Amino acid sequence: MHADGATVRAIIHDLDRQYPGMRAALCEETGNIRPFVNIFLGNDNIRDLHGLETPVPRDAAIHVLLSVAGGDEIQGG
Repeated sequence: MHADGATVRAIIHDLDRQYPGMRAALCEETGNIRPFVNIFLGNDNIRDLHGLETPVPRDAAIHVLLSVAGGDEIQGG
């Protein structure tokens, strides 16, 4: 998918315009990234850069990874 914006925040805003509800899936009501969401610009987690204000070069790729946790132990037969 393609989105426009100079920062990660602006890209999320554009994604939410195209796919309503995207911002709520990625960000808390406070506007911060949800704890289980990791957004990478290249090999760098944006939390280690400037967070949502991280500048995004034109034609850069952003990867969104959702953490998976919980569930029950599976018993073998």
